[in-house]
Amino acid sequence: MNVQNAILAKILQLLDGISEYQLQRFAGRKRKSKEKALESKKQMLELDISSSIDRMDEDSPSVDSDVDMAVEPPALFRHLVYGINEVTMRLESQTLAVRRPVVVRLPEQPEEESFPALGFIFVCRSDMNPTLPLDHLPHLVAAYNSSRPPSFITLVPLPKGAELSLAQALGIRRVSVFGIEVSAF
Repeated sequence: MNVQNAILAKILQLLDGISEYQLQRFAGRKRKSKEKALESKKQMLELDISSSIDRMDEDSPSVDSDVDMAVEPPALFRHLVYGINEVTMRLESQTLAVRRPVVVRLPEQPEEESFPALGFIFVCRSDMNPTLPLDHLPHLVAAYNSSRPPSFITLVPLPKGAELSLAQALGIRRVSVFGIEVSAF
């Protein structure tokens, strides 16, 4: 239990700054949708006014362009994969890539998209009830690790209560599983 708590503390330290980035990113989306709504209202008003009387030029409320600053994500954010489905898809594709025989492709066939390999998968199993959606992960990790890959995947169970702490650190509502790519370290 002490090891799990120490790992959770280190992960939370690594994820520092990601929730602020997520909040700014989602606030930017809301601001853009408000701008679009204002623009469409302005266009509808212009059409309505021009058909009934001479149009008067009025300044519409505008959003400062200084507010729309491009924020760089934290370095680790680009190497994170979270969610049961996303982690499962990455594990399956990694396992197939290691076990797949070499196939000669014709020049007109496109290359399959490959993702960087996952190195660590963190699971909040004790926070899940039922745990059935997570039961396949140890089998996928074992299938990948048994094929003698260049680097192994480490599956790390986290203590009870880790899901809420991680969700707050990532700036999302829930997270029961997340992975970190090998290229992050």
